[in-house]
Amino acid sequence: MRTFKAYFRKEIIESWRQYRYLILVVGFIFFAILGPVMIKLLPVILKGKIPEELIRLINFTPLEAARSYMKDVFQIVNLFVVLSLMGIFSDEINNQKLVFPYSKGARIEGIVLAKFSHYAITIFICSLLGFALNTYYVNSLFKGDRVSYAQMMGSASLFALYYIFTIALLFFLSSLTRRGIAAGITVLLFNYLSPLVLQLFRLQGWVPHTLVIQANRLGMVDSGLLKQILVSVIFYILILQWLTIRKMKKVEVV
Repeated sequence: MRTFKAYFRKEIIESWRQYRYLILVVGFIFFAILGPVMIKLLPVILKGKIPEELIRLINFTPLEAARSYMKDVFQIVNLFVVLSLMGIFSDEINNQKLVFPYSKGARIEGIVLAKFSHYAITIFICSLLGFALNTYYVNSLFKGDRVSYAQMMGSASLFALYYIFTIALLFFLSSLTRRGIAAGITVLLFNYLSPLVLQLFRLQGWVPHTLVIQANRLGMVDSGLLKQILVSVIFYILILQWLTIRKMKKVEVV
């Protein structure tokens, strides 16, 4: 428990120093505001460049604008999360930052769980804030049926769990290699190719990208499928954490 508390505080300090909080906040919150504003300004930007008939067809509802934000959260935030955290263990191994904690009796379980818990909480908070802001802006800027905060918070929670799984996978791969970029590229390929896998094979209950699909449905989810994918993803996270701890126990820190 002492190791967990010490490393949790350490991650908070390092996240401030290395601007990881800023990167994650920008990923979730900046696009929550910029997306609706840009969509609203799109007809003005395109005026004179395309026929007026086509401009009049650009008429987003709050629901469509919210789904546009979710598309950004999947496509762009993946890059922010993965590229900012891809060296979470490989960098510490390469820079011999684990020598001192190990010499003082720090337990690897506490180190791994502290790092994971810290970023899982951070992602969850950023996701809720981003979706809350986006809800306000899409309802304020666009006409049509309003998107409820309850619907958006449900989607935010599913996206948060999706990225918590991404962090767990990234941490495990980072413990396997001394090159963080290799772990990052592998995770990005996995995440970006998952939609194709779901189109080719009936694996909706097993592939984490199903969380993204269900989030886009804004409350109109398949409850049976949602329960299955929630159990699957939580199981994956637990297994990945166990594998990361097991691998880190075997790492030569000097």
